[in-house]
Amino acid sequence: MLFSVKKPSTLDETIAAKIKQMRLSILLHSYLYYEKNVNIISDARWSEIAHELAKMQIDYPNESKAVRFYEMFKDWKGDSGANLQYDDALISKAYHLCNYLGIALDN
Repeated sequence: MLFSVKKPSTLDETIAAKIKQMRLSILLHSYLYYEKNVNIISDARWSEIAHELAKMQIDYPNESKAVRFYEMFKDWKGDSGANLQYDDALISKAYHLCNYLGIALDN
């Protein structure tokens, strides 16, 4: 075969990137709020992100499935971050963010 034809991606990469960014934001701020008692963004802003994410996951199921943390967020409705799980990379990002903002966290 002289030419290979690449099948076009059926995923909207912009939507997938937005879902990923919102999931990470929800996880980061939930960790800080529930585990460290630190509130960097308002509850209203968190709820806005959460509800937009929940809607996008319904509207774009393929993109949602393709993005990290799908299993954790697949049935998530955007009502609370209390039962989310945090990995070491996310915890490290939370500490870096707080350090950058001058917020001391307990170890």
